[in-house]
Amino acid sequence: MVFVLAQSTGIGDLLRLLVPGDLSSILVYVVIVMGILTLFMQGNKGTLMLTVFMAVSIMSALIEELAANIARTGTSINLGSGVFKDIVTQHPASFANYMVGVLMFIGPLIVAGMTKMPKSRPPALLAFAAGLLFVFLNWLALPRN
Repeated sequence: MVFVLAQSTGIGDLLRLLVPGDLSSILVYVVIVMGILTLFMQGNKGTLMLTVFMAVSIMSALIEELAANIARTGTSINLGSGVFKDIVTQHPASFANYMVGVLMFIGPLIVAGMTKMPKSRPPALLAFAAGLLFVFLNWLALPRN
């Protein structure tokens, strides 16, 4: 999906959309960095399941960062139609958009609970806390009718 987005706009436009802009962007990057750190700290004892959970969490964070910056900058990109367009544009705030945020914080929580490497728990728990705070702040900022 991101490849189609990059192909239709250009790599430079995509990189400009990944620049952190506010507190929510910083929280998303905390999730990404702590997720990558957790992956590296798993070592030989990490299972494929834990790796997949962290990879899904990192990809969800990247999708949320794209969505936040597209909404903030008002960039018009050719996204086609469907669920991915609804998630990335965040208009309207849909169930799919909410579930991408939930995936962002549930993955690190599961990894922190199931890992056999105790040293990798603190970064996973920090990623969980940042992801949960991000989802809560997005929910708090939703317009009410």
